[in-house]
Amino acid sequence: MPFDPKYEPLELTAPQRADLLQRAKVAWFKAGESRNPTEASGVHTRKGLAYVVLRDGAGVLAVYRVRQLEAGLMLRRMLRPPATLRD
Repeated sequence: MPFDPKYEPLELTAPQRADLLQRAKVAWFKAGESRNPTEASGVHTRKGLAYVVLRDGAGVLAVYRVRQLEAGLMLRRMLRPPATLRD
């Protein structure tokens, strides 16, 4: 039987979503990547968890998981993003 954890849904406002997307783009370029994310990039939620997905014309560039900390929201790049986000 697969384990399906339930998380409290992370409610993000429009300014928070815009900030997370901008921070993910900054992290992308600081990592030395050269391909540019397009307007198809955005913040998505799956099973109560939030992710920032950076896309270009060829597909998904990177996926960052949004973590809720006491100090605020933190991004962490995922090595193996959920299959539903890799389309």
